Amino acid sequence: MLLFIDICTKMFFAIGILSWYKILYRIIGLICIPVVRAPDPLKYKCTFHITFRGKPYGLFCYPLKYQATEQKFTYAFAIAARNESAVIGQLIESIRKQTYDPSLLTVFVVADNCSDNTAEICRDMGCVVYERFCPERARKGYALEFLFDHIENDYGIQSFDGFFFFDADNLLDTRYVEEMNKAFATGQTAVVSYRNTKNFETNWVSSAYGMHFYNSTVTLHRPRSLLNIGTNITGTGFLLASTHLAGGWHYYSLTEDAELTLTLAAKGVKIAYCDTAEFFDEQPTKFRVAMRQRIRWDKGRLFNSFRRGGLPLIALFKHGMFTGYDLFFHFFPFPLIAMFNSIFVPVIMLFYGIFGAGEINVFRDFLFAYLITQAGLWLDSFSSAVLVLIREHRHIYTSKSRAMFYTFIFPWFGLIGPYSMLLALCQKVTWKPIVHTDGRRIGDIKPEEQPRSGGAVPHSPAGDC
Repeated sequence: MLLFIDICTKMFFAIGILSWYKILYRIIGLICIPVVRAPDPLKYKCTFHITFRGKPYGLFCYPLKYQATEQKFTYAFAIAARNESAVIGQLIESIRKQTYDPSLLTVFVVADNCSDNTAEICRDMGCVVYERFCPERARKGYALEFLFDHIENDYGIQSFDGFFFFDADNLLDTRYVEEMNKAFATGQTAVVSYRNTKNFETNWVSSAYGMHFYNSTVTLHRPRSLLNIGTNITGTGFLLASTHLAGGWHYYSLTEDAELTLTLAAKGVKIAYCDTAEFFDEQPTKFRVAMRQRIRWDKGRLFNSFRRGGLPLIALFKHGMFTGYDLFFHFFPFPLIAMFNSIFVPVIMLFYGIFGAGEINVFRDFLFAYLITQAGLWLDSFSSAVLVLIREHRHIYTSKSRAMFYTFIFPWFGLIGPYSMLLALCQKVTWKPIVHTDGRRIGDIKPEEQPRSGGAVPHSPAGDC
């Protein structure tokens, strides 16, 4: 009986530390709702959002769809590439296949510190290419700064209505630009799209990434769009109005997408979501690479949380946007709490039991309690992943049996979070490129897609820092 009480006490102690911020989240939200200058129906939606985090909207409601429009805008694609000769040609080909008027599309590529023929491939396919050689500032943010400086000098940023941002390993559905144009025509100046996975079926690592992004769609982007709440940018596959780039690109952190999201929120900009615009992203297939990327994500998240985490409060109190409240908690450094709960609390309890209580079987009791807690977290993550799988199964291009197997083992992706956070705190993190090798075309993933040719565009010479 005493053993049972001891185990329960430890479990409730651990779970309590993890849960206190959820209670705080709801209390602060209920206090802040009157601040939001919005109609009462939206406030009720906000209350629902606070209580349930919007998951029922993402799981059971139809996504928001934008109406067809006759308006046409001029767009440019901004692509930063480093030794991407294996995949970038397929991305450009998918851009040329768009149902949107090709005369209104221009592709800009910055070949950043490339030692292969990435630049030549892009030029041969009619892209505007700028070559950059600056190894000491080898990071996506600096490459985009270089690119937009040249665009401003040679073309003028404001000569385009908007810019699409993609990584070199991406692929676009043929109606991608057309669907994003519908959202842009409604006055949205920042729009993210549906992020699918190019290589979900490859192995347990790539599938975990895919499930992670499907979950973001179901629990974040889709419900936020239905509740008229701005969402966040996730690295690639987004559209920005040229007005947001009037001064060039100035986001250089390890997670420049988070930095951009927080900056836009402070300006009162809602980032919209377009569910019908789909693109595909290649995910890592090796655990070592995945862990390295997760550590970079955590380091960048912490940097932006502590340096710019208060910016969403400007959106809340200055612009009266509930988006500010939501993004404030989205970027709040909760992973630090999870790390403390998952690593330091068990260690403290173990040492207390050994040196304090002096029980003979304390290690057994501790291990049993810890495993039960981890099993509960695994079950919670697995059950959520099953719901996401059911909701998004039409977007997952693999067999049902393989999808179910990958869903069962998916919780490892979340359970390593506290340990990647610990490593992010303890070491210096630098940006390192991820090698992309999946050379499939959009027609290999969606066979109904047929190629469409595009015209050539002049290119520009190389440059340095």
